[in-house]
Amino acid sequence: MDLYEEQKYERTIDQIMVQFENLIMDIILTSIKRLNKDYDQVFIKAANEKQANDITF
Repeated sequence: MDLYEEQKYERTIDQIMVQFENLIMDIILTSIKRLNKDYDQVFIKAANEKQANDITF
């Protein structure tokens, strides 16, 4: 392998690593957003249940 091919190979590997890191970050951010949404729904449900339990008849 000559110097040009070696540099091209290293650049390709670097690009793949950057894309892989971006993919991992996207997955983590999506997971965090999904968890926040789930926590919000649980909090709202718990607050609604508490309000329903506080109502006197």
